Amino acid sequence: MATALPQHAALGALLPRLRRYAHAATGHAVIGDAIVRAAVPALRAELERPAWPTAWPLRWRAVAVLVGALRQERLIPLPRGGGLAAAVARLPHAQRHGLLLRLLEDMPPAAIAAILDLPPEEPARQVAAARAALRRSVPARVMIIEDDELIATHITQVVEALGHAVCATSSDETAACAAARRLRPELVVADVHLSAGGSGLVAARRILAEAEGTAPPVLFVTAFPDLVRAEPDSFVVRKPWQEATLRAAIGIALASRPDARSTPS
Repeated sequence: MATALPQHAALGALLPRLRRYAHAATGHAVIGDAIVRAAVPALRAELERPAWPTAWPLRWRAVAVLVGALRQERLIPLPRGGGLAAAVARLPHAQRHGLLLRLLEDMPPAAIAAILDLPPEEPARQVAAARAALRRSVPARVMIIEDDELIATHITQVVEALGHAVCATSSDETAACAAARRLRPELVVADVHLSAGGSGLVAARRILAEAEGTAPPVLFVTAFPDLVRAEPDSFVVRKPWQEATLRAAIGIALASRPDARSTPS
């Protein structure tokens, strides 16, 4: 009985991250949640093993294996037509999951290799190939919440180079929420700490809560990724970032939009 509470807490802390990962890997929130539920028995079994604290990357293996099996059996519908959602959905298994594990979970190549049963040198090649495949994307309205003007300008340049439009830039929590209500961005790129205008994390939560219709995905660009990893359906890029990483993360976040997916049949 003494270990029941820690195990329950460990699983509870893990599930939001696995749900986000499964949503992005399948392109469907409902299917992603069903896969995580199916993986729970395997996760509980892993919790019983003494090596659980040191075998943390393998916690994602059950989800990756289930997604791969359902894809192979064509039980996860692919988005119709072209555009970013279709490009992400059609990535080969190792490219798709390698990119998600690298960008969503900030996992090193060795962990990705363990999860996907790849040779040690292979994850880097798979991630590079996936990034190349996502260079083309569907134009979208993007809001930036960032209090450092130079960083905001740099992010704007990356967004516009991808063919998207920056509909608003704000360094203040209240102003960002007001702009989001007015402009309805399709992606929010936010820092967590705002020097004089509140919190980018709180602003993102307010924007999602106040969204009319479909809520936009949120991409946090922050030096404190651990503060936002449990945020549902959000994405994280660690500061300092490389442009290739930010470009790929923007592509994945936009591909997660419900209006960019096909409806499960």
